[in-house]
Amino acid sequence: MLPVSVVLLNSILTWLNSRLSDQRVVTSPLLLGVTIGCILIIGVLSYQLNNAPAKASATTSVEASSPGSGWFASLFKRRYALLAGIAVLEVVLLAVVFWWGTRATLPAAAGHSIAVLPFENLDGDRQSAYFSDGMTVDITNELGKIADLTVISSGAALQYKGSKKSIAAIAEELKVSTVLTGSVRREGNRVRIVGQLIDPRTSAQLWSEDYDRKLTDVFAIQADVATQIAHKLKAKLTDTEKNHIDQVPTASLTAYDFYLKGLEYYRRTNKADNDRAIALFKQALAMDADYALAYAGLARAYSRKTIYFGEGLNWLEAALQTALKSVSLNPNLAEGHTALGNSYWDKGQVRRALESYRRAIAINPNYSPAVSSYGSALSNLGELSEAVRWTKKAIPLDPTNANPYHNLGLIYVTLAEDDTAIQWLQKALALQPDDTTALAVLSEIYLLQNKPDRAMAQAQKILKGDPESLDGLPAAGNVERFRRRWGAARQYYQKVLELTSGDFAASSNVLQPTTVLADIESKSGHAAAARSLLARSVKTDKERIAAGDETYYYPFDLAAVYTVRKDRAQALQWLRKAIAAGLRDYRGTASEPAFSSLRADPDFQILIQQMKRQVETMQKQLAASDS
Repeated sequence: MLPVSVVLLNSILTWLNSRLSDQRVVTSPLLLGVTIGCILIIGVLSYQLNNAPAKASATTSVEASSPGSGWFASLFKRRYALLAGIAVLEVVLLAVVFWWGTRATLPAAAGHSIAVLPFENLDGDRQSAYFSDGMTVDITNELGKIADLTVISSGAALQYKGSKKSIAAIAEELKVSTVLTGSVRREGNRVRIVGQLIDPRTSAQLWSEDYDRKLTDVFAIQADVATQIAHKLKAKLTDTEKNHIDQVPTASLTAYDFYLKGLEYYRRTNKADNDRAIALFKQALAMDADYALAYAGLARAYSRKTIYFGEGLNWLEAALQTALKSVSLNPNLAEGHTALGNSYWDKGQVRRALESYRRAIAINPNYSPAVSSYGSALSNLGELSEAVRWTKKAIPLDPTNANPYHNLGLIYVTLAEDDTAIQWLQKALALQPDDTTALAVLSEIYLLQNKPDRAMAQAQKILKGDPESLDGLPAAGNVERFRRRWGAARQYYQKVLELTSGDFAASSNVLQPTTVLADIESKSGHAAAARSLLARSVKTDKERIAAGDETYYYPFDLAAVYTVRKDRAQALQWLRKAIAAGLRDYRGTASEPAFSSLRADPDFQILIQQMKRQVETMQKQLAASDS
């Protein structure tokens, strides 16, 4: 028994030392006392057990050998009792070890991960809920500046506003090891903010603070919450990160109030509320002309007017200039650099966009819009293996957002890994059943697999929800083109042309509607109509390229234009430029109806094989990184 006890005690002492030195352990004084007490008692009992044979040597051999003797029976009973006591204590100790080991450690896989759940608005006025939501967003952003923490995006956390789910259930869904909850109450020029850091597995309160201060201290409170949580979780906090956290965004609380109201409307993503957000951001800037965050918000809302609502390319230039102003006022603002990256991306200046996203991530490694956009930009440049890596990094930061999932689906289609693509697209649809991008990519996959009926079914799901969807109309039109039903295809693409300014490639990786319609007219024997439509495509494409657009969209479209025009040399030249710019979709290019007259051309096939080899190289890179 003794050797077993020694081995067990040695193992437990080694384990205890590692637990007490582990920064992730939530130490319990009671459990620590029980553990040490059990170890001491086992030691005493083992000592008594060890000394019992020594007493036995003082007796006669007859007494020692007589099982019926009183001393032997007493010694036997005493040794039995000691052995039983040690065994019971070892079982108790092992139970404590097991319980402590499973309940008190933040999982290594999760690391220092945290979600800031929506702060409760205690004002009793629903109209002031934007302020408590603003606290949630701002504290999330402050924590996100700490590289040693994994912080869930405020967008994901705000979805649980008013939720009846338990903290443990929410933490499981968001895959975090800690949760910050709180409340906000404003009364006149004072604010009371209460914060509690919870371990969702035990419901233990790891940290709490009650701030009752002047409203002017709101930014200091946000910074203190972030700093205190970093210390409690023993996360590394660098001097640079501390300086970023301590920044005061504006000296005007009125400007801050307008900014938070603007964010509230911006999150609603419809045209009317986007315009209200613009007005509120402008009011914030009227109160503080140097408010960099308000400029960043305004830039994003300007960009949305073109990208989401098709209001003309002039808003992209307005967005760019506004984002540049934000960054010039505060170069240490992730929101400003992300807005600038979006503006460059919208204008097709992908490399500048990448640099802006890179700077945003350096300032706030947990800022999911920058991380996700960085992956998308890499994909556009044809760096598919890196795009996968960065897009996957965005998912744990914003696990309820379908966009990274469908982005991965699109990347894996380009990588010719359809099964994997479908898995990611299904995850996107599980989160957002009406995700039109995911449905459109599924339609594309089924077309590539020569399953037009299944492809059309996905397109019709989109159009059932929105008959004017710019995801659904091209998807349905492409199925009809695949079937060579030119009249039906024309109807879908004519609608696309009516709904856009004609520059569909500005926000898509498909051909211009004028180019597709020209191909349809050419195949239908309407040469004059085809020429007119192609001229429009050439004008749009070359204007965008001259303006500095680096994406492969416009060279790819020009390759199709010159194919329809039967200009082989120009078609191949522009296709080479598209590949150099990042085109990697060799299957989609080979099957595109507009290239039908070029498919048998040996040089066209050489370019298809070139893209295929590039894709195969990246497939191997991904396989190596996963192994």
